[in-house]
Amino acid sequence: MSGNENCGKMKWLNLIYMDLNKKNLLARAQIKKIANSFHADLTSNLKNPKFKKDFYDNLLKYRIANEIINFRKKRGVTQEELAKK
Repeated sequence: MSGNENCGKMKWLNLIYMDLNKKNLLARAQIKKIANSFHADLTSNLKNPKFKKDFYDNLLKYRIANEIINFRKKRGVTQEELAKK
């Protein structure tokens, strides 16, 4: 392979890398925008006592379910096997 061919391939790789990096930055900006919007909505909604109670009740259920899932994955136990125990 000649030096010119190698240089051409490097240019293409660099262009692809720059394009992927640009797309990644755009995706990060979109995620940040969505997260900020979610946080603002949640902060506003948590001022409602009923919403706040329901939110934290469900958050506890989610955390418990997440702990069970993590336990199963670490131990290599299926949901069916866990249900039998």
